[in-house]
Amino acid sequence: MELARKRDLLQAAAMALPLPITVLVTGDPLYIGLWYYLAIPAFIIGTGALMKAPPPYLTGASLTIAAAFLVYMMVNYTATRPEGLLGLGHLLSVPGGILGHVLGVAVSKRQANALPVLACGALGWGLGFFLNNLFVCNTVMYCGPLSLRALL
Repeated sequence: MELARKRDLLQAAAMALPLPITVLVTGDPLYIGLWYYLAIPAFIIGTGALMKAPPPYLTGASLTIAAAFLVYMMVNYTATRPEGLLGLGHLLSVPGGILGHVLGVAVSKRQANALPVLACGALGWGLGFFLNNLFVCNTVMYCGPLSLRALL
């Protein structure tokens, strides 16, 4: 494995680790279990490495995974009445993120510079997850403040 890929892998893992540590220290705000905070980043980083994503891709994908977790965690941390099934909304939105991840890897392989590859990593997972979250939280279930009904 070349040095740039190793560095990208280490950066992505370093971005994924603070969330499980936070869950260990403060408790699980999504009521879904520590395994989930480890499994999603491990799956995305592992599949990205297997598909030989260009170097900064995994860092971008890990950044948006952490951002999505933080949004969901902060919704329950700051709520006066925490949503018990909010983690289910996150879990049901993951397939969209995975699809976006696969498409992001395919697009990033055509990019020559690091910044567009980083953006492909961030936007691949992020847009796929967000669009699926928009669908799930407005048709299948109510996700509290993440649903459009809460905003209108």
